[in-house]
Amino acid sequence: MRKFKIVAAIVMAMGLLQSCSSDSLEADAKKVAHYQCEMQKLYGKEDEKSKAEMEKLQKDMEAFTAKLEKKYGDKKGAEKDSMDARAERIINAEMEKCK
Repeated sequence: MRKFKIVAAIVMAMGLLQSCSSDSLEADAKKVAHYQCEMQKLYGKEDEKSKAEMEKLQKDMEAFTAKLEKKYGDKKGAEKDSMDARAERIINAEMEKCK
């Protein structure tokens, strides 16, 4: 259940990100990618330290998602569609670097 919440927070953040301004979009998309990368590194680990890190990461992601909702939740139409594609490219490029 906890992993589902984390994935849901990432998906929600990505959706919100995809509707923001250019410079802000890049910074926020990179932050979402960072969260995804960190989550990917922790996924499947069952030790207490990893669990604690996942919980902290989940809280940080939820707070960031709420921030994105306030910041960009009102974007619509062609502007949103264009930014969706750009945010996805940025996130994918950053995730390629995730090791």
